Amino acid sequence: MTKQKLKAAMAMMADRDNAARDVAAQLGVSLSTLYAYVDAKGQPREQATELLGKRAPRAPARAQ
Repeated sequence: MTKQKLKAAMAMMADRDNAARDVAAQLGVSLSTLYAYVDAKGQPREQATELLGKRAPRAPARAQ
């Protein structure tokens, strides 16, 4: 998965009219690869945030 394909996947998956298998086929990736990077709503998973160069959100630190 490239950064460009990931951005396209996120946009395409956010559109409920697109089927995941069609998105994967258009991008030339397997369905399992697609879901490894993007959830069903087009939101990035941890692997995607690494590819995009963003940190995954962390839980806030507890006060002591």
